[in-house]
Amino acid sequence: MTYDLPPHAVIRPLGLKDVDAFLTLEERGFPPEERCSKEKCEYRLRICPELSSGVFIREFHSEESNSGARDNIHDGLPPSTSSVSSERLIAHILATKMTTDHVTDEAMELPDLDQYGRAVDPKDSRGHHEEGRTIGIHSVVVDPSFQGKSIGTILIRDYIQRITTQHIADRIALIAHDRLVPFYERLGFVNDSASPVKLAGGGWRHMWVPLSQTDDDEDDLEDDGLSGPV
Repeated sequence: MTYDLPPHAVIRPLGLKDVDAFLTLEERGFPPEERCSKEKCEYRLRICPELSSGVFIREFHSEESNSGARDNIHDGLPPSTSSVSSERLIAHILATKMTTDHVTDEAMELPDLDQYGRAVDPKDSRGHHEEGRTIGIHSVVVDPSFQGKSIGTILIRDYIQRITTQHIADRIALIAHDRLVPFYERLGFVNDSASPVKLAGGGWRHMWVPLSQTDDDEDDLEDDGLSGPV
């Protein structure tokens, strides 16, 4: 089955300019105890923005061309002389690199930071570690008004493919609630074991996908209620 994003939707990494949109989507998709804080969001987007990804729906405003030619609006494409006037974030992934195989409580915490937003102690087990070969996903969420449209499937498949081609890690790991385990399994993730992570009272499962053995076959997947930890 082929999946399509909504009209005028794009996938791109997040940046610090997207913090407010990110936090708004976290509020829409997570209970308070599972939301990523502004401090964590800013740290991760400052230190490793390339490990983030977001689905944005763009709106355009049109400008008449100098020749007076009519805008090309065929096939639902924006006018050829248009420019982006706004973007709405409808799904996102946020991650860091870890030296462990699984997501841990320490990996989800903030290290002590210097004035430049970097870890004071490079040996601190908390936060992002560039030398790590595991990418730990801390947040996956689809706006509730766009759930059930396979947007989560598209975003995660795109993310796995992009990270695979960059050759910057050996695996992607996350923790998931039981209800989302089948969804991630259909995307190629291994349901490894119960996780000792204490976030939001615990009860998580360790899941991971090996980047060297990514399966690109498309399955009939749904992403209703898709969300993940911080």
